[in-house]
Amino acid sequence: MAADSEEHRDKEEKKKEKKKNKEKEKSKDGKKEKKRKNAEPEGGDTAGKKKKEEESELMDVKVKAVTPAFMAFKPVQVIRKSGASEASQPEAKVKPKDTEKEKEKEKDKKEKKAKDAKDDGKASTDSAKAGGEASASGRKRLDIGNVDEFRKQLAAQRDQLRLWIIKAKQDWEEKHEQKGHRGETNDQEYYIASTGETLGPGREYCAEASIGRGVFSSVFRCKHVSSKTDYALKFVRSNKMMRKAAEKEVETYRRLAKLAAKEDAEGAQYIMLLSPPETFEHQGHLCLVFDLLKCDLRTALSKYGQGKGLPLQTVAQYARQIFLALRCLRKIKLIHGDLKPDNVLMTLSKTEIKLCDFGSAMDVGEAVKTAYLQPRFYRAPEVILGTGYDTQIDLWSLGVTLFELASGKILFTGKTNNSMIRQMLEVSGAFSKKMATSGEFSAKHFNSEGEFLLKDPDSITGIRDVFPMKKYEKPRQPVSGMLEQIFKNPPPNSDPKTQERLMPRLADLVSKLLRVEPADRFTPELALAHPFFQKDK
Repeated sequence: MAADSEEHRDKEEKKKEKKKNKEKEKSKDGKKEKKRKNAEPEGGDTAGKKKKEEESELMDVKVKAVTPAFMAFKPVQVIRKSGASEASQPEAKVKPKDTEKEKEKEKDKKEKKAKDAKDDGKASTDSAKAGGEASASGRKRLDIGNVDEFRKQLAAQRDQLRLWIIKAKQDWEEKHEQKGHRGETNDQEYYIASTGETLGPGREYCAEASIGRGVFSSVFRCKHVSSKTDYALKFVRSNKMMRKAAEKEVETYRRLAKLAAKEDAEGAQYIMLLSPPETFEHQGHLCLVFDLLKCDLRTALSKYGQGKGLPLQTVAQYARQIFLALRCLRKIKLIHGDLKPDNVLMTLSKTEIKLCDFGSAMDVGEAVKTAYLQPRFYRAPEVILGTGYDTQIDLWSLGVTLFELASGKILFTGKTNNSMIRQMLEVSGAFSKKMATSGEFSAKHFNSEGEFLLKDPDSITGIRDVFPMKKYEKPRQPVSGMLEQIFKNPPPNSDPKTQERLMPRLADLVSKLLRVEPADRFTPELALAHPFFQKDK
């Protein structure tokens, strides 16, 4: 009985459990149905439902097809192969948005690596080649050919700079002639010091007044703050080429300081040199420091000669010192190239002079052929004709300068090189056929027979007049005749007896300095022995 009762209880529990499970299943099915109904479009469109199911299945198929391919894709553009350890590391995941950027970066890296490899290869090849050449030539390691080529390039650059300097000075002179010596208008390339301004590396100079302005620089009178000594400070224009020209001039001054006194102690006294600290920088301008002198000889002609020249005794005193300076330059084979009254300075005592402005100076061996070296009125004939030149061109310039110092008049005033040649023929006489025809620029002034071809700038036809050299066998306007006419109106403070005694001697000296053939022209040594410098007992 008990067993039957227990069995009956088990059956009842099983029935209840089955019923409970069925209710759970019904509940799940109800939820699924409710969810399905919510997902269905309104109206229960069976066709739409079916279509959506097909699209869903198709999308699943596509995703399943693409996913393996995408997962298998390896973005090689970010894989580095520089080492085995790096290659064995897990591949970096790349975001799709960064793919293009990474490609560009990788491309740049590859190009750089290829370039480096190429350079390394070239360097290795050059090194190997150099090593082979070194071993073949023993201890000879220097490529002389390359050194010679470098020297040629350097010489060419220096020649270009010289030509630029010459052209700049020529343009400056022409502007002065056209403007009546008014100079240029103020511009930002010139440094304009204000009165009381302190200058120099230690602010040791105090600006007092402007002295003048040239093609390359502006010059100011300054006083040393502690020593109270006066100096002339030359500020180079803030122009690249002009700065190079100034640096070249500084090199020349330093060379003179080193060699001049050794070669000719007497002559070196009359050459202007830089004063300590020589140079300094000020607001982008290179500044050169010089002792302050009184004035140049052109100013002296105007101030003390009143347009009539200086007393011949004074001319002799200054001329001797200039010849000594040129003797010194001749010994160190340096051409001044710009000798004129403007570049000869008088000391404060007025008893001595200094030859200055070495911006156009050059070594004899480095002389460039140009028809525009030297100021035109002081230009030697060999420069105009291009026959080659040396320190003798400075002697020609000095001959013209001495005539001007004695008379107050410029001897040659041609507006062109051709008109300068014509005036030279009148004063100095005929040119030899060789001199007239052998120059690089001779054809501009002479025909093949050595006859002068006058180019009249006012001619309408352009036909040039031909003048045979026979016409100029004897000077038509000799220096002696011109000086005699000028001395009828003597300069102030001159002694008539001294003028009369020295005038023919000066005329003879100048005529010997103005010989057209450089080899026939007086040298400084010959000039210093001339009677013009001898004192009568």
